Amino acid sequence: FMLPIRSAGEVTDLLEIRLLLEPRIVGSAARDATDAQVKVLAKSLEREKANIRADEPAPFIEANFQFRINLFSMCRNKSLTRYALLCADHFQSYRIISFREIANREVTVKYHQKIFDAVKKRDARQAEKAIRDLLKTARARSK
Repeated sequence: FMLPIRSAGEVTDLLEIRLLLEPRIVGSAARDATDAQVKVLAKSLEREKANIRADEPAPFIEANFQFRINLFSMCRNKSLTRYALLCADHFQSYRIISFREIANREVTVKYHQKIFDAVKKRDARQAEKAIRDLLKTARARSK
């Protein structure tokens, strides 16, 4: 199996779709998260942090995937998360290239920390802002 290489235009288009879907998902996650889910999300974030400086991006990419899965699992609207995860699958080839750079991993973890902090406080507005800021930053860095 080989992932397709996305053009800059396709990456921009996918980020636009993610900007439409993910703030709703993350806001819902912040409102609906259980204490147990927050603990699982914390572990996912710690795995990302532990793999920022890995020689190869694969361990970080796996931890990043788990963070997203755990975060999205907190959203009650499973149809919405299903579409967002489909979009995320299409975005995977870009992640593999992007996360070769440690600086991109660091930026991602910075925003994931903000998302986590908002979820832990059950602050949907801050969680939505953090994911929007992350996706806008990704869009700017992808050009």
